[in-house]
Amino acid sequence: MRTGNSLRVIALALLLSGGFACGDATGPADAAFKRDTPSVVPPAILSATGGELVPCVPEPTQVDTFSVTSHGGKFRIGYAELRIPKGAVLPGVTRRFEMQTPSAAFHSVLFTPVDGLGTVVFLAPVRLSLKYKGCDGKSGRRKVMVYVTDTVDPVTGLPRVLSLVGRLDDLLTMAVEGKTSHFSRYAVSY
Repeated sequence: MRTGNSLRVIALALLLSGGFACGDATGPADAAFKRDTPSVVPPAILSATGGELVPCVPEPTQVDTFSVTSHGGKFRIGYAELRIPKGAVLPGVTRRFEMQTPSAAFHSVLFTPVDGLGTVVFLAPVRLSLKYKGCDGKSGRRKVMVYVTDTVDPVTGLPRVLSLVGRLDDLLTMAVEGKTSHFSRYAVSY
């Protein structure tokens, strides 16, 4: 057995036996969100179960700025859609953010607060959907949504996968969906 495969098998065995302690390095979230979504999954596990970014034909960068209040809302740009439930933002507060789908060899969406109020953390999980039409569907592998770094890895030239955010893969609409309580960068992965 090759060394890389041995490490994946060991990492998977540790995960299944409870040998990894996963902390929440992504920001606060409500208890239901933490129960439904793993916080931080070690990269070795993601490599074995879904950490490879899905290659896509690059599309032009799309950027727009949106405002959200306690009424929530639905925001779409390019192949990304965000649904914020009512009550996810405090009453009387309006948050402005930029939503960008960068031109890259994989589909991702990047959120940036632009209101000067700092990081956007929601009181209830928001749903994010990324379409993967025009991406490699090799061997019928199921797609997942992952939280990735904003910076690229010097070895691979790609963002590092930090955690799994959603496993819902709708084959009819060719989209993955996940939940999050904060804004960052998310991508389609195997």
